[in-house]
Amino acid sequence: MPQIDPTKEYQSGLIGPARRFYLVVPSDSADLPIRPRALYCSVAAMATMRDETGTEVPCTIPAGAIVDIQPVRILAAGYSGTLIALY
Repeated sequence: MPQIDPTKEYQSGLIGPARRFYLVVPSDSADLPIRPRALYCSVAAMATMRDETGTEVPCTIPAGAIVDIQPVRILAAGYSGTLIALY
C-alpha cells in the first residue's frame, strides 16, 4: 500500500517541516550543494559557518538542536560532530 502524505499538496514554508535533507560534508573550499533552511545536529558539533557575505562564525551546537540558520558553507577546519541540512 502506498504511503499517505496528507500535506503533499501544500507548499513548504519556513514554519512547516522540511521535506528533504542531506548529511553535511564540511569543506574549506566548496559551498554546500543546496543552501539549507536549517541544520539538525544529531551528534554535538563544533562548526564554523560562513554566510553569503563571507562572515564566518564558530558555533558549538548541542546534540538534538535544530539551528535556524542558512549558511552557504560549513568549514572543515576544526569541524566535529554530525550536521544534517534540512530544506
